[in-house]
Amino acid sequence: SYIAPDKELVAEALKTVCTISLPERAYKQLLADPEVAAVKEWVPANFAGPNGAKVFARRSDKTLRVGVSGAFTYTGFHDAVLDRVEDVAAQAALDRAVFAGGCSENSETSVS
Repeated sequence: SYIAPDKELVAEALKTVCTISLPERAYKQLLADPEVAAVKEWVPANFAGPNGAKVFARRSDKTLRVGVSGAFTYTGFHDAVLDRVEDVAAQAALDRAVFAGGCSENSETSVS
């Protein structure tokens, strides 16, 4: 038999889910994928040379010894990320359909 949805509960759940935009949820899902997360990080200091710290500065103010996620390397992108983009996009489309406009998604949303 049919059970009517609890509108207050649905609204509260949407409020919680919608605190993270759909693009950001998809981005986080992609980076959390075990295959993507397993890609070896890239350490700028290993490639910048002996004077790298004198020549390069990171916007984050982190040292060149702090690694960057392997997802952002050529190998990580081509060997792990590209293989999963379609699945993440399908999940995002499903999320959009399930939440049926309950979240005000903005195509301009940044994923930082």
